[in-house]
Amino acid sequence: TCVELLLQNSKINLLEETSYGQTIVYASYLSFKSGNKESAEILPLILSHNDFKINHQYRHGDTALHHACKNGDLDLVQILCDEPY
Repeated sequence: TCVELLLQNSKINLLEETSYGQTIVYASYLSFKSGNKESAEILPLILSHNDFKINHQYRHGDTALHHACKNGDLDLVQILCDEPY
């Protein structure tokens, strides 16, 4: 898929945040949550990528799991906890 090709590009930073503090992981999750069926396939690809770090702290000190818990996103909590990092 296109996402797989993009993830093979070493210039892509999966941990980079937007000006709103969102990452590609959270943006993909929001897309998935809004019903975008392609995002259901994209999110596991991103999470399994070598550059994704489950314990990475973003600018406010939260990890993806902290962010999901704070926002009550139980689906994302489950996805993050199910992935073998």
